[in-house]
Amino acid sequence: MASLCFVYLSDIEKVADWDQSKWFQHAYTLPELMASNEILFFTKTGKVVGRKSDLCKELSSTTGIEEAVLRNPEKVQSCSVAKRMSWASLRDAKEVGKEDLAYCLIGIFLVPDLSVRFNGLTNAMLSLQLEIMKEYQDDLSIFEWQHTDINDPCTNGLLAGSPFQFHLCGDVKTCKNGSKINLASDSNGMFSIHGLIISQPLGRIGLVLNSYHSDIHPRMYPCIHLSTVPPESPESPESPESPEVECRRMDISKVYCISAADAMKTPMAQGTIYIREDGTAFIQ
Repeated sequence: MASLCFVYLSDIEKVADWDQSKWFQHAYTLPELMASNEILFFTKTGKVVGRKSDLCKELSSTTGIEEAVLRNPEKVQSCSVAKRMSWASLRDAKEVGKEDLAYCLIGIFLVPDLSVRFNGLTNAMLSLQLEIMKEYQDDLSIFEWQHTDINDPCTNGLLAGSPFQFHLCGDVKTCKNGSKINLASDSNGMFSIHGLIISQPLGRIGLVLNSYHSDIHPRMYPCIHLSTVPPESPESPESPESPEVECRRMDISKVYCISAADAMKTPMAQGTIYIREDGTAFIQ
């Protein structure tokens, strides 16, 4: 972490307008803001705006990052995956290089082994989320995205296609309840999700996440609804394993909520959800 960083707001002349600077909208400046213990801001004419430590309340309002995290960068690692994704949700990158919206989160998630490839934002987000699932195995908030903008990139199966799809997750926290994302053994990079899976009408299932919104009382848990698509030709009865049943996210513009009491009263679905390297999923 940098002990002191100097930032010149090249598009700002008046000190009073400092929070209107495009510096707070760029993808590449997010790591600078988060990783610096102290920042001294200047206008384009060299006038001192102030220090990060003195402007945390205003910076929080401008960036959507909570004040406590801005004051203490070490708190970043205690924030949920969905919350950290939301910090990049309203930032922008050049038309050539939209991948920066994903890559600006490498340091925030401490996934330095992620290979940087300029092959589109959707692919960059897929690679980022695969690395995140390896590092944050007890955080299912990674599935709490919502696709609400037709101009936003497509999705990656059960995984998001853009940080913007987490723009409603700024207050998401997680709880430890035994839910887990594991690298499946002998699976060629597949992940298995171990959590509460409930039955839904018409052959659907619901994956209850171990996350919640801190401003909603009483506490409700997000539940993503999945449709199940049985294979066209079922496995033979002699097959030692049950067939793979494809899972697809239903109504990607919405995340449903359920109380703990209602979730426990709902019949559980049998099987384990697996996510392939391309983000598609099946239950077995």
